[in-house]
Amino acid sequence: MLKIILFLLASGRHREAEDDVRHWSKFPSFTPLLSQIEADGGKSVDLSNYPYIFMRWKEQYFVNVGVDCGLTIAGFYYVCFSCSDGSISGFYYDPNSSPFQKLELKCTNEKQSGFTFSSYELQ
Repeated sequence: MLKIILFLLASGRHREAEDDVRHWSKFPSFTPLLSQIEADGGKSVDLSNYPYIFMRWKEQYFVNVGVDCGLTIAGFYYVCFSCSDGSISGFYYDPNSSPFQKLELKCTNEKQSGFTFSSYELQ
């Protein structure tokens, strides 16, 4: 979420910030922040205890895919991470591909062991 605030405050990035707001607005958890972001560019938004983190993810490369596969990594994912249950949902955005391909990552119930989560490594 800090990324969107920085984009809104940075000069010359207004167009990109508008795109970010438009895409993150697809997440219901973003709605409570929208009026503050529109009013003052996010300066008054307190995210210290907000139960969601909004990010943009960019793929760097494909694993085990041939050069002529026809896949592209020109776009990126708008992602929402839920701090309460560890779930991640997102939409892939690339102006030259099918709009809003969806990403859903959720924890699994391992019966006696309880709920498990995959580890996420962000670089």
